[in-house]
Amino acid sequence: MQISLHSATPKSAEILHSLRSIFAEKGFDGASMQDLARAAGMSAGNFYRYFPSKAAIIEALISHDMKLMAQDFESALLAGDPMAEICFQIRSRIHQHQCTVDGCLWAEINAVALRKPEIAEIIAKMEATVTDYLVKVYATRTGTTSDPAQSVFAPQAALVIALFRAAVMIGSPSSNVKRQVTDQIIGIIEKTLDDRSSGTRKD
Repeated sequence: MQISLHSATPKSAEILHSLRSIFAEKGFDGASMQDLARAAGMSAGNFYRYFPSKAAIIEALISHDMKLMAQDFESALLAGDPMAEICFQIRSRIHQHQCTVDGCLWAEINAVALRKPEIAEIIAKMEATVTDYLVKVYATRTGTTSDPAQSVFAPQAALVIALFRAAVMIGSPSSNVKRQVTDQIIGIIEKTLDDRSSGTRKD
């Protein structure tokens, strides 16, 4: 059974979900490769063939999430108002992640990245890809060419990514305070995106 990072078969998605849950439950250091192989329903030897390290598993999880994220961005780029659509997608994804183990998982991944350069590099590549997409959405809405859009909007894109990550790591908004904080973060994200793209659009 081959686990492709680029194909989203039901079986591969199911395996990655199982691995996500184990990481969220036991942590990066607490989850052994044997735990992860067992969760994937694979023998340890076969598991190591496809995931030689925990970093490789993190890369597979991020690759899977990036494929979903790319679909959101491609949908936004085809919308009448790309920035409004991406704001809607961001809000939806935040609430979706808060209702799953993703908040715990991302908190764990970010903590590990502080001490493991290979994980930090994977996250940096992911954030660079998301930045490129956000810049593309900005350029599409404003009629700006790629290089000027990158120069103007990249810092705002980095802020949006940081805020998104913070909102996801709040976890399930079970209290009124958490809900209010989440709403405030989403509001800042939407204002950051709107302030840069409104008033500069070329109709």
